[in-house]
Amino acid sequence: MKNLISFIFVVLFFCDLSYSQIKIEVGGGYIHTLNRENLFTHNGDGAQGYISVLFPVSGLTDLTGKFVYQSRRFDKKSFSFVVPHVVGYPVPYVTDGENLKSYGLFLGAKFFGSRNLTFNSYLASEVGLITHSGSYLELNKINRVKYSDSKTLFEYSVGIGLNIKLSDFLSFNIDGRVSHVPSAKVVYFPVNMSLQMPFN
Repeated sequence: MKNLISFIFVVLFFCDLSYSQIKIEVGGGYIHTLNRENLFTHNGDGAQGYISVLFPVSGLTDLTGKFVYQSRRFDKKSFSFVVPHVVGYPVPYVTDGENLKSYGLFLGAKFFGSRNLTFNSYLASEVGLITHSGSYLELNKINRVKYSDSKTLFEYSVGIGLNIKLSDFLSFNIDGRVSHVPSAKVVYFPVNMSLQMPFN
């Protein structure tokens, strides 16, 4: 990861950023998980928000740096308990729980087919680290029990998108990605919408 960050800074140092303004992109969207085993066993679909900085390095290529926040809903129906009935002790059941919250930093690139049209398609790819926070559930409205430990995992994604130019200073993006967490063997699909504007 350190080598990747160093490479990005070297590229930016030698590139002529006067070709186009550095841009800020703010957006978010829906996230759907293909397989919930391992990492998202007790969580359903969710939402994410992000802020991204885009550095132009050529006429049709931007390097990107992104901070992302994700929240996946807690699924209390994913729990089941098989316990012997003991007089005086209630059978455990899940009454509530926290959504799984995640925070990530990513580096990537966007490759445009064109920039000067009203509708401009692009390919996108990213790599980074995302931290999934420790989360708790509530048993019998009394006991608080951790159901997910905090962990930081490597993740990468690829996708396609469409940039719609609204004016010289504002554009609207919509894109879909396939994200993979190799260590957990999890694949999920973020669908995002965002606004993009010059930084300065």
